[in-house]
Amino acid sequence: MKRKLLLSSLSLPVALMAFGNINAGARAVNVKVNPLYTNSKTIQGKTLSNAQVKLTRYKKTYGAGTVKKNGQFKFKLKNKLHANFHYRLTVSKNGKAKKVVMVKVNKKSVKKTTSDYQKQIDSLSAQVDKLQNELATLQNTTSTSTTSIDNTNKINDLNGQINSLKNQIAGLSNVTISGGNSTPSNNNNNGPVIDPATAKKIEKLQGQLKDVNDQIAATSKQLQDVGSQTQNLNSQMQNLFKQKTSIFNDLQNMNAILSIYTDDPDGSHAKSTMVVYEGQLQAAQDAASKDSQNKELAYQVTVMQQKIDDWKKHTEDLQNAIKTINGDPQAYKDQITEKQQSESSIQDQINDLQSQITTLNSTAGKLQPTLNNLYAQQETILDQINALQDSMQ
Repeated sequence: MKRKLLLSSLSLPVALMAFGNINAGARAVNVKVNPLYTNSKTIQGKTLSNAQVKLTRYKKTYGAGTVKKNGQFKFKLKNKLHANFHYRLTVSKNGKAKKVVMVKVNKKSVKKTTSDYQKQIDSLSAQVDKLQNELATLQNTTSTSTTSIDNTNKINDLNGQINSLKNQIAGLSNVTISGGNSTPSNNNNNGPVIDPATAKKIEKLQGQLKDVNDQIAATSKQLQDVGSQTQNLNSQMQNLFKQKTSIFNDLQNMNAILSIYTDDPDGSHAKSTMVVYEGQLQAAQDAASKDSQNKELAYQVTVMQQKIDDWKKHTEDLQNAIKTINGDPQAYKDQITEKQQSESSIQDQINDLQSQITTLNSTAGKLQPTLNNLYAQQETILDQINALQDSMQ
């Protein structure tokens, strides 16, 4: 027969085991789960607000729900839970797992007070006293050899009943009361036991699980850092694009001013052209007044009037250009050159940021498969621990 080792002597998690934040680097995700029993109809607790919570075991879902804004969650269980089995509670948000904990199911809870147990002990003690009186009476009875055999059987039966009652009293005397819940004391060889080999396997797996969780935390932190850097670079690039757009608009305006100025630096051409247009308009108006029914003449008046209006706008733009350049077109050209150099410099910065973002995206692309593989390892180890712990029951 294999040697057995008391479960109580092992440092094994039995109620709630947390396996680290999967979304490391973000604020810690705490999970509190109310005790589960075989007669539990719901599961409730507290964790990350607005997250999704799911209770599973070996990929079978026992229940799922959404956490309220205050962090509280409660949802119905689809299937009956088994005592001492371990179930996986996964907290996720936006489709990504944030934390996984293992929850152990307890036997149906029965609340009893110290006085309840004392009443049972007193009742059993009274029965013992009664049986011992009967036993004493039988032992002192003088009878024939025939009835002596009957008395002997009765005496043996009474002794058996007395010993049974005394054992029950001893068991009740060893019960400790904690928070209103009764818990039999785990002395001698009472309670679940496992062999050393199973304990060693669990201990080894828990060590492996810790290593995997550490790697998950480190890799998640790297991914978060890469994401933060990428976000920062994108923000910088957006600001540079705004600056470049502003410079581009300035250059468009400055080149237009320089072009109109170069064509007519003193405004003489604009003035002479305006005189010609005004003369043509006057001639068209005179001809139209003599033949008011002539639509062609009326149309020519409209066309000439539009030309004069457009030229007035051109003349205003030219006057503004002459005022802006102030007789020094070369200095103005130098300003345009400086703007162009600024635009080119900003474009170089944008190109450099885009190169950095490409590198970071490549790094994230390599880290994500690594993290997914670690999640798979974590899942496998959890299932192995779960199976071993279930086998101990």
